[in-house]
Amino acid sequence: MLMTIAATDFDPEIIKIQKFILFAYIRRDYDFKSQTDVLKNVSKDLRDDMKIYLLDEETVNTFDWLDLGGSPTFILFYNGTEKGRLLGKADIKTLTVFLKKHLRET
Repeated sequence: MLMTIAATDFDPEIIKIQKFILFAYIRRDYDFKSQTDVLKNVSKDLRDDMKIYLLDEETVNTFDWLDLGGSPTFILFYNGTEKGRLLGKADIKTLTVFLKKHLRET
């Protein structure tokens, strides 16, 4: 399931749970719909393995600790540790391969 999270809703403990957490920062531009569609499709297959959060663009500056390098940025955490980062537009295959690679490593 794809959930939007704002800084006011963020609990730092969320990244420390024993589950994969994917944070996605996608600027609301012409690529927004295609990239969120990719996330929704990927989340259907991996919903039991992880939670996916779309960072709210209005409050993204308060997520400085994520060190976002641009849009889109996908950051995967497990138990408080960053496991991987994917920068730039992703199709379903690219994002799925990225996520499954890290799921296997843990």
